[in-house]
Amino acid sequence: MSTLFMVNVPYNCNESELCDWVEAKGSRVKSVRLIRDIVSGASPSFAYVQIDEEDVAQAVTKMNGQPLRERTILVKAVRGAAA
Repeated sequence: MSTLFMVNVPYNCNESELCDWVEAKGSRVKSVRLIRDIVSGASPSFAYVQIDEEDVAQAVTKMNGQPLRERTILVKAVRGAAA
């Protein structure tokens, strides 16, 4: 399993919507973790998504720079320890 780091996720996006977006790009999602502000509960626009190791290179290529609700998503593979 590998982790993708996604930046510029829409503020009111939920885990289900992000999961659907990633799977529509051809990767099978193991888990999604939106990082939220402790006080407000709002997402400060980034997330970690776990996918199969063999899907990482293709996932980054297919998703990086693509729009999700009019926001350009930036995607990088996390190296080293799992997020």
